[in-house]
Amino acid sequence: MNFTRIITAMIMGISYASSIAQPVLTVANTPQPGSTYIFQSVNWNNTPITTDGVDLTWDFSSVAIEDDTLAVPYTSDPGFNSFPGACFLEEPSNTDSDLLRTKDYIYRVTDTSLVLAFAKSCGHFYTTVGCVMQLDFTKLRFPFNLLDSIHENWSHFDRTGFIDVSAASYGTLILPDTTYLNCLLVHTMLYDHANYDTHGGHIHSMSYSDDHYEWYTTSAEVPVFSVYKGMAVDVYYMGPPSFSFYTSAFIFNRKQLDTHVESIAQTPPLCIYPNPTKGKIEIRSDLKFDKITILDIHGRSIRTVPSSATHIDIGDLSSGIYFIQFISANSVLTQRLLRQ
Repeated sequence: MNFTRIITAMIMGISYASSIAQPVLTVANTPQPGSTYIFQSVNWNNTPITTDGVDLTWDFSSVAIEDDTLAVPYTSDPGFNSFPGACFLEEPSNTDSDLLRTKDYIYRVTDTSLVLAFAKSCGHFYTTVGCVMQLDFTKLRFPFNLLDSIHENWSHFDRTGFIDVSAASYGTLILPDTTYLNCLLVHTMLYDHANYDTHGGHIHSMSYSDDHYEWYTTSAEVPVFSVYKGMAVDVYYMGPPSFSFYTSAFIFNRKQLDTHVESIAQTPPLCIYPNPTKGKIEIRSDLKFDKITILDIHGRSIRTVPSSATHIDIGDLSSGIYFIQFISANSVLTQRLLRQ
């Protein structure tokens, strides 16, 4: 955070103090166990996002809200399986009452922080079904308000990276179906790099760089609007780098009390193998799906395959990152797939 930005914010803050109060996030701005949060997918139009200043207006009224929804359940039940089919480099405690569990992530919530404790690395070369690692990234500290920031470096097995979190600005958020006053924009930057020693001693290098933009109101338990942008760089042995870009956005729709967490915890695993792949993959699951769709890095549907398919050949697709969505009446499961 530079000195000019701090001085500018202080001056502007004096000017606007009478018209809008600075929002402050607390532990109340975290997901609640026993709740499911429903988000509506947005066709993001790459509108520039202003990240510095106070009493800003973010006008995203022109973005298109899509029919797809994302349901994210949270529970403190240690029996909930956040990582079906994955192996563990470290295992979370089944007696830690501070752990908040959801699919693919486990958080630790205290009065002073929200920490991403465990996550699954889908592209990890140790296993084709993902590997769970203990990360302990601090996503938020409480109280958290304008000009607060977090920086943490990390090194884990064959991976290194950092996380930067900043309360960048606040103001009015205009969406197609509603307007939120006095929102705090939290900007998170994540960098993840790994070198893998593949067969024959050849080095495969992968890097991910993500920008997360999340708008909170002081009464919101989850962001009311989120935009995720990322870039992946893949270098295999001595070949040229392969670049992939991806963007997604979600509007918070509603919260519902979840009475089905126990059944979700017992959901049979879904695995795609091998991942990464040179073309052919196998689907391993006891679940029944109505539709299977392959999406490109921008979230666009490029192929639909029979819902009963157990094998898919994507050998005709270019190298890069894709997503496979498994759609049923009650859920949408998404797996990331790397085509080498």
